[in-house]
Order: sequence, then structure tokens, then C-alpha cells
Amino acid sequence: MMIGKRGSIWGVRFNVFVSGAVVMALELVASRIVAPVFGNSIFVWGALIGVVMAALALGYYVGGRMADRQPSYGTFTLILISAGVLIILIPLSSPFILEVTYLSGAGDRYGPVLASLLLLAAPTTLLGMVSPYSVRMSAESIFNLGGISGSLYSISTAGSLFGTFFTVFVLIPSFGVRQIVFSLGVVLIAVAVVGMTWVEKSLIFSLILVLMMASLFAGGRPFLGISGNAVVRKDTPYSTLTVIDSKAEGTRTLYLNNMPHSARYLNGSNRAVFRYTDYFNM
Repeated sequence: MMIGKRGSIWGVRFNVFVSGAVVMALELVASRIVAPVFGNSIFVWGALIGVVMAALALGYYVGGRMADRQPSYGTFTLILISAGVLIILIPLSSPFILEVTYLSGAGDRYGPVLASLLLLAAPTTLLGMVSPYSVRMSAESIFNLGGISGSLYSISTAGSLFGTFFTVFVLIPSFGVRQIVFSLGVVLIAVAVVGMTWVEKSLIFSLILVLMMASLFAGGRPFLGISGNAVVRKDTPYSTLTVIDSKAEGTRTLYLNNMPHSARYLNGSNRAVFRYTDYFNM
């Protein structure tokens, strides 16, 4: 086997499985990051799917070229760690990215494309490099290349299926978006450092701790594109729910994926905030 330097074929296969799971989980969770600003429209999903596919295609190409030049387990591990670090940085950078995208004037149609590019392109490209790189490291000769590539790509697809179902049915209904994204990055790094020394592991996880603390204290609440104070924000199985108090208008409004659904006045008035509700009396 060509795999060495504290790497094994089973370790590579497990890394391929995890990276496939992370790709799909990240794509699904990213819809919840973008939804509070751009909603949950077909433009959002089209942007997410298109950007992820384009980034994976670029990753396949770059990963294959790199593997031909330098098929080392150390480089393979570095690719996974770099992807994990970029994923951990998403909660820290997303409020700024969404604000810039919202104020760019791209609108609800093209804004999601720009936001998806800035949030997902870099880590997804790195994750796309994993499969072709693993094929190059695992192949003993050109005669078993077809079987190795088919095996590894099927493992990656199995990981994507697991990531899809586990994210939709377990993670999103049970945990917040920030916790899920943190976990994806940490898991990706954790499986990559298995063959490293304790000193290397300590340095890497110290970096992770610093990034997570920075994101916790500096990330703040996500940018919503709505003026006022967000008193409640939570992710439900169906949408992102936000309650905004506007002192200027004296109202408290419930938003689902950035769309106002109901409101009342903060001074206790029984008057309707939205005129359409007056027609209920008819």
C-alpha cells in the first residue's frame, strides 16, 4: 500500500466517510444560516446546491492534480484539518458575510448565491479534494485503480446519505445551528488527527478551542436584515423563528425565515399592527 506515515487504508476510508457526511450536513445547515436574511425560497436552495456542486467539482480537479504530484498522508490530513477550521469559522464570519451580502443590493434572487459562495465555497472545495486524493493514496497499481476508486466513492456517498438523514432527523430538531456547525468542524478535525502525536493533537485542539471561544464571544447574534432588538431566536424543525422588538415602532413582531407573521404593540394596545387582521372581524 502507498499509505504510510501513520495512516492506514481503513483510516482513509473512515475519513472519506466522515467528509462525505460533513458535506451534506453543512449544505443542509447552511440553509438555516441563510434563511433568516433571505428566507427559504427556491433561490436559496438553488444557490446552495449549485455552489456546493461547483465547489466539489473544483475540489475533485485540484485534489486529483495534487495527489499526482505529492500523494502523502500528511497532506491528506492537512486538507481535512483546514476544512474543519474553515467550518468552525462559519458561525464567526456569517453575521458579517450576511450583512455585506444583504447590503450589496444583490436582492433575494442573487443574494443567496453570493452568501453561499462566501460561506461554503472554501471548505467544500477542500472536502471535494478528499476523494480523489484518497484514491491516489490507496491504489497499489493501475490494475486495481477502478476497484479502489469505486469503493472509496461509494463510501463517500454512503457518508453523504448518513449525513443527510442524521442532520435532518436528529441534529436540526435537537440542536441549534451554531452547535451543529461547531460539531461538524470538530468531528472532521478529530478523525484527521488520529495518527498524529500527542503534541500535534494538543496544538491543534488548542487552536480549535481558541476559534470556538472567539466565535462564542465575537460572533454574537446573526445578522437578520431587520431593525430592532432580537429577544428570541430559535431553530424549529420547520423554520428559523425570531421575535423582534422595535422601539421606533413600538411593536413586537414574530418572523419565520425573515417573513413577518404576527405582531402586537408593546404598550398593551389592542389595536392591530397589520391591517389585514382587522378583516378577521368581518
